[in-house]
Amino acid sequence: MQYIVTVDQIQEGIATLIDDATGEICFKMPLALLPEDVAEGDVLDFSISINKEEKINKEQSVMDLLRELTQGKHLK
Repeated sequence: MQYIVTVDQIQEGIATLIDDATGEICFKMPLALLPEDVAEGDVLDFSISINKEEKINKEQSVMDLLRELTQGKHLK
């Protein structure tokens, strides 16, 4: 899924982003997550996708921790 948004305003380290397709505010985002030199009026491309590989890695980490906790390996 890809979006084109415009930085409407920046206040107190938060950018308000407008969906170019609808003209409505789509979300607010901390400046720390945007390009360093972003400014009001800039047009940004967003691509959103599901990271299935990372999900599997996180699930495996949780299962490993659960196994460790339930089998008492944390006690030495």
